[in-house]
Amino acid sequence: MFYIDLDQFKYINDTLGHAAGDRLLIEVSRLLQSHLREGDLFARFGGDEFTVLLYNVDNDNALRVAEYLRSLLEAYKFFDAGSVYNVTASLGIAMIDNNILTADECLAQADMAANVAKSRGRNQAYLHDPLDGGKADMAADMG
Repeated sequence: MFYIDLDQFKYINDTLGHAAGDRLLIEVSRLLQSHLREGDLFARFGGDEFTVLLYNVDNDNALRVAEYLRSLLEAYKFFDAGSVYNVTASLGIAMIDNNILTADECLAQADMAANVAKSRGRNQAYLHDPLDGGKADMAADMG
């Protein structure tokens, strides 16, 4: 599962307005959806966040696909009122295996991984590692 969070979306929404932000979300959705396999599941999760459920991939392939989607977004340009804006994303990856007990747990791991990607400078993908203590770090940040 991928958790994709657009970097600096708030800037577009706040400076160009919500109509431009909505248009950006639609364009990004179409771009990502058009580059996924037919059997993969793509959804807007909320705000500027999307999820992707990839079927039958291992860690290496998941990282390869995440990097591909990240690079698509990095190359994409958003046009509004004669100006051009760069769009990037932070991607979190959670592998669904026998250690994942619920959908909520999987989503939480992918979300934590996206937060790690953001904290490491944005515009990158990060594969959740159960040994990296993400929950404790996230709780400390929230505190």
